[in-house]
Amino acid sequence: MKKNYFLIIAIVCVMGAKAQYSGGAGTSGDPYQISTAADLVTLSTDEANYDKEFIVTADIDMSSISYTFYSLGYYAGAGDVFFTGVFDGNNKTISNLTITPRVNQTYQMGFFGLAKDATVMDLGLVNLNYTSTINRAGGLIGSSEGTVSVSNCFIDGGNISAAGGMGGIVGWVKNGTVTIANCYTNLGVIINAVGTDKYKGTGGIIGVVEGGTANVTNVAVYGSKADGDTQGAVIGFVIATVNVTNAYYKQGSGAAYANTTEITDLSAQSSYTGFDFTSTWEIDANRSYATLQGFAGLPLAISDVNISNSKVICIGKTLYIDTEEVEQGIYTIYNLSGVLVAQGEFAGSDFTETLNIQKGIYIVKVGALATKIKVD
Repeated sequence: MKKNYFLIIAIVCVMGAKAQYSGGAGTSGDPYQISTAADLVTLSTDEANYDKEFIVTADIDMSSISYTFYSLGYYAGAGDVFFTGVFDGNNKTISNLTITPRVNQTYQMGFFGLAKDATVMDLGLVNLNYTSTINRAGGLIGSSEGTVSVSNCFIDGGNISAAGGMGGIVGWVKNGTVTIANCYTNLGVIINAVGTDKYKGTGGIIGVVEGGTANVTNVAVYGSKADGDTQGAVIGFVIATVNVTNAYYKQGSGAAYANTTEITDLSAQSSYTGFDFTSTWEIDANRSYATLQGFAGLPLAISDVNISNSKVICIGKTLYIDTEEVEQGIYTIYNLSGVLVAQGEFAGSDFTETLNIQKGIYIVKVGALATKIKVD
């Protein structure tokens, strides 16, 4: 009987460990599954598992819940807490995320505040925002140590603001080797309390390289920076070693660094020499610059949408498409942040579909046409 008792306890403990996310065991063969906004919030305080492996299994819109999300890894005056695991974005997007500083947090702000010997891949952050007085802050990683790899990632939309040492992908390279490949940023990077020397560094990809080596290959910057004395379009302030290959930035977005190129025609593949437009990059039909392939949750560029009087209306939660006026095919629905929230196929005249989305104003695209709808 005693053996059965301990067996029951063991089974309950294992089930409890797996139940904290949508599945998985945190291993390379069975990573923890991040499928919901609630999973992501849980991860932000699950410091005991910052050394595990994770995979995002669905596009996540954080505006669907009320939440507090903290950086994964941080320094708060009592020692470093590192994210040392693997985070596979699986070509999914996390949208409308606001990051909150921890109480007494003094350094390292970003989706990953403090990363060491970590791997981040195939992840898109859409409309990322935070405001803090912290140094060493980034969009994706605040500060990196050891061997850190970032590949096929982007941040599209939003604004991040901190005290200094800020970068669109990595704010601060402290030591070791950080490798950034096939990434882009399109967000506002703002220093709100300029420090001295290296703390002034601001870059669209990396803010400051204090030690070690940064290898940057096939990157693009489309956003803006403000108030940093050392503003690099791609790289901000460099003390150690930086190797750059095929780095491009929008005209007027900052100062040049070695092997970085300012471009005026963002919509031309020929502007991005060295980019693989066969399997990695594309000029997205809804925007005017190079983006990464395979991300269905990439936001629609709302400012570029021409609203048409197409025969597309919504009454209550029922979508109506008059296919005598519009070619048959696929419809896509976006919220006003440009995030894809629903899609489907339509055929036949007077097509109808009951929408399973929250109340609000949306944009529906049907072929080349677009119109606003109200869902009640």
